[in-house]
Amino acid sequence: VNRAPTDITLSVNTVPENSPLGTAVGTLSTTDVDAGDTFTYRLVPGPGSSDNAAFRIVGNVLTTATPLNFEAKSSYSIRVRVTDANGLFTKKSFTIAVTNVNEAPTVVVPEVFTVVEDTPTRLVFTGTPFADVDLNAAKVMTVTLRVADGVIAATPAAGVTVAGTAVARTFSGTVAALNAFFTASPARITYTPVADGTAPRTLTTTISESTRTGTLSSSATSTITITPVNDAPTIKPAALLGGGKVGTPYVITYAALKAALNLADVDTASPSIVIQTVGLGAVQKWNGTAWVTVPTAATATLAQRSLSVGEKIRWVPPAYLFGNLPAFKVRAHDGLLKSTVTAQVSIHLAPA
Repeated sequence: VNRAPTDITLSVNTVPENSPLGTAVGTLSTTDVDAGDTFTYRLVPGPGSSDNAAFRIVGNVLTTATPLNFEAKSSYSIRVRVTDANGLFTKKSFTIAVTNVNEAPTVVVPEVFTVVEDTPTRLVFTGTPFADVDLNAAKVMTVTLRVADGVIAATPAAGVTVAGTAVARTFSGTVAALNAFFTASPARITYTPVADGTAPRTLTTTISESTRTGTLSSSATSTITITPVNDAPTIKPAALLGGGKVGTPYVITYAALKAALNLADVDTASPSIVIQTVGLGAVQKWNGTAWVTVPTAATATLAQRSLSVGEKIRWVPPAYLFGNLPAFKVRAHDGLLKSTVTAQVSIHLAPA
């Protein structure tokens, strides 16, 4: 006479949190006095079945069917029915314990930071940038801010140690101390872009903790946009032009004078060159039909004294002088700013 199964056992009733779906928890087996009987298992409703949906039975193996998070729920209850080959059955409830696994801390940062070209600018973090679900309040963690170039700087504060390099600055402290440091007002962390750099940069923020088996970390990226600032043009303090002849007007194009002065501007391709004073002789500007003397009086307009792309001037030397002669002085002008240097332009005149 076939008799019903009398008991069900589960080989393992624990499973680590965050296990992949389909992870095997344990193997089901049955106590039955009928030798050689076969059994089928399924999850059934009834007392102790409140968490059946979180699991599946594949053959005689109990597997996970949903993500399990120890911090959210650490114990699950299921009810299993075993049926033998003749349809007789028994039921039993089991408690499945979810074991805690040390998880990586998390990081949330602004999508964009805006800084000013060539200027130390505060990086403003908001909310709660860092968290650790394992709730080890005393655990010291390290945050690293990493960028390709420029300078990340910060001043240490209570509970946070600042170290690292200009492009990989580190901050060590508890999660609470790190959050307080990063969200302080005014902001304690600044970024200075590389000189004259205006292209966006990527800032990577990583929080990490050391464990007995290695390091756990999480990262997030932000875009640093750089607001351009107009830079004054630059010139060298002196330029010498050659090829002149005594008593002969010397014609100078914008391109030639720009090259001689080593004129440069990171913002403007071709700043104008402004006559400041005339040392010897006279300077004239071609207006398209005639040569017009360039005035240097304070009342003269910028346009009258400026040499721009495609334009030319000529220097009319005093009679009989030759050698390297101090003809005139200039500054560069980009429309807003002038060069800090006033350059002496000299012209070499060969004797007759």
